[in-house]
Amino acid sequence: MNTIHRTFIRIAWISCAIVVSAAVARAETQVRVTVDRSTIWTADFQTPAAVVDSGTRLTVVAERKDWYEVLVPETTDPARAAQHGFIFKSFVTKSVAAPRAETDPSRFGVAGFAQFGYSRFAAQNSFQAILGHPGGGIYGGGGEVRLGRGLFISASVDRFEQTGQRAIVADGQVFNVAVSDTIALTALAGTAGWRFANEHGADAAATAEEAVRGADVIVSAAPWPGGPPRVEPGWLDPGAFACSLDYDATFTPAAASAFDVRATDDVAQMDLARAKGSFPEWPRFSELCTAR
Repeated sequence: MNTIHRTFIRIAWISCAIVVSAAVARAETQVRVTVDRSTIWTADFQTPAAVVDSGTRLTVVAERKDWYEVLVPETTDPARAAQHGFIFKSFVTKSVAAPRAETDPSRFGVAGFAQFGYSRFAAQNSFQAILGHPGGGIYGGGGEVRLGRGLFISASVDRFEQTGQRAIVADGQVFNVAVSDTIALTALAGTAGWRFANEHGADAAATAEEAVRGADVIVSAAPWPGGPPRVEPGWLDPGAFACSLDYDATFTPAAASAFDVRATDDVAQMDLARAKGSFPEWPRFSELCTAR
């Protein structure tokens, strides 16, 4: 068992130190099409390479006066995918995405990562007696192997080690003994899964505003309780449907007030949550079956 344990740790650290990956970090300039049925022309400007609808995202590789040179999206014509074409600048809006890793799920790749954090342990009284505090910093790392078609396998190892004084607890009192005592913990984790966003045409947005603007359906599921809500009423299009699974973690009171119809499946439960401090400044909701 000790041999397996040591081997697992070595693999995780090697994966963290040596990254051999098909993923390439790059800074991309992207544009979003704002005019339906916009034409992407070939280099001779005589033959259409593709016709794209409003909302389509294109990757810009160069500029030429009033034109952007872009990659032809594979969804329009697989035969022309990854070819370059030209689209008129007035038909798009420009945004610069932060450097990110290419996450094409069809590619094979290996990547490493490091992680740091703080943990408060369940046996906090014991840690408090020996170390003087109930938790401490944890460090570690691991690696991930992408097998293609969205499948991946990852493994990680985290380490906690601190030295304190051995202690005796009697009748709730702690008596330190002049003997050093080291607490060492090693946590191993393994994960396998399938990332299927690209299989359904999903695309990650860089910001909450980018995800919400122009959406017909908005479903929020942020950590709750979390930070201050960030979705503002000006981001919501007329006729949009929003479902807040995370209480008031996402929508501001102004955004909640902006909806023409506000309904919940359990008004009593919402009122109880409001009495406990949730939904401050939110308007009152109607029962779903009687909402008008």
